[in-house]
Parts: sequence; structure tokens; C-alpha cells
Amino acid sequence: MLTEYVAVTATFGDLPEADAALSAVELLYAERDSMSMFDAATVARIGSGEVRFGKRHDQRTAARDTESAGWSLAAGLAATLYPSVSVDQSADRRAEGEILSACAGVVQHGLDRRSLSDLGRHLDAAPSGLIVVCRPAFQGSVEELIGGSHRSLSWPLSVDLGLIVRVCRRYGDAG
Repeated sequence: MLTEYVAVTATFGDLPEADAALSAVELLYAERDSMSMFDAATVARIGSGEVRFGKRHDQRTAARDTESAGWSLAAGLAATLYPSVSVDQSADRRAEGEILSACAGVVQHGLDRRSLSDLGRHLDAAPSGLIVVCRPAFQGSVEELIGGSHRSLSWPLSVDLGLIVRVCRRYGDAG
């Protein structure tokens, strides 16, 4: 069964600016007592040109659907676009890497090829970016908050959470 989300993205001049925007989104959700209704990740290009994670908010957008503590659709989208972020997963945390891979696979099926390409070009246009995955009801609030003077774009995202749940269970809900 597919669950509907929205991927809201914004580009920033540097990682601290993107991290501050993620903190503002966290505050928005905290004020609404809805911290488990979104997940987010900031990404930034490092000196070598590779992209790495900055700050992450992995509350699992479907916390009510699974007890998993180790996955994030926003991180999965980042891994889909930038495989180098998986380097951030330590070798002794194999389960985390497998769950991130499952999230990336689910996200790849949730967005069409053109949307993924457009999203990649959008985030590549700046040194850092923010990816927020939320339910459609929160889309306008998130866009208003992070849109401001930064370029932001949104895409509908339909995902099969069952695959992620199965992978999480296989690894004992590792996180």
C-alpha cells in the first residue's frame, strides 16, 4: 500500500544556514506537537566535491506504522541523489546502511525519473540543501517557513513503507 508524502527541498549558501532552516522546521512541528510527522536531512558538498549529511531529523514519518528507529525517507532521498552520503554510515553499523539503502530504493520508486533528475539539479545548484519529507497537510507550512529568500521546490512522493518495515525487522529495528 502506498503512502503519500511530499518532498520539500531548499538550497542554501552554506551548511549552517541549511541546519538553521532544519531547526526552524523542527520548531514548527514541536509547536504543533507533531515531531513524528516528518523527517529531514541537510546535505553539503565537501572539499572533494562529494556530498555528505549535515544535520538529520530522523523521526520516521510513519512512526505509527512501525517501531523502527533507524530510517528516514529524507535520508533515503539524499542517498538516492548522492550515494557518497552512505560513507557517513560506519562500517560497524551494517544494519543502518541496509536500512538507508532500503529507503533509497523506496524513494526511487516513489519519484519518477524526471523528478529525481530535476531534484538533483535543484540541489546541485548550491553548496548545501535541506530535504524535508512530510505529509501533504504540512506542505504549505514547511514551504512557507523555508521558502523565504531561498529557492525551494516540492515533489509528491508515494512510498511503500512495507519494504522499509520488513528491512527494519530483519535487522532487529536497529538504529
